[in-house]
Amino acid sequence: MTHKTTLWIATAAIALTTFAASASAQSVKDTGYYDDEITVIAPYVYRERTGRSSSGIPIEELTFQRVVDTNGLDLRYDSDIDELYRRIEYTAREACDEVERASRGAPITTERECVREATRDAVAQADALIYARRG
Repeated sequence: MTHKTTLWIATAAIALTTFAASASAQSVKDTGYYDDEITVIAPYVYRERTGRSSSGIPIEELTFQRVVDTNGLDLRYDSDIDELYRRIEYTAREACDEVERASRGAPITTERECVREATRDAVAQADALIYARRG
């Protein structure tokens, strides 16, 4: 019995004058059974007004989710694991770029920080998948 695991890279930014980007990864479902696939879904934008700054400017949170595809990877091999990590970083960069574009020019945390936060949780999930594949 196998279970299709989904790896989500969610990138969030606080909009307008105070921007902070963060990211997380989460499993859709974890049954303990894995195959070699982490499916990437198209991004979507979720906007939520989360409050106001000290000067009264509205603060919006923009959330983007991306999924990393593991089709064609056999996670028992180091070269395929390296490719998975490369895909995670590439997807995180794309998601952070989307956050920046959606912010309509308002400054956010550095792209480097955004990518680091987005990949941190995704890599943790990937490591669990790799461990499951290697036994």
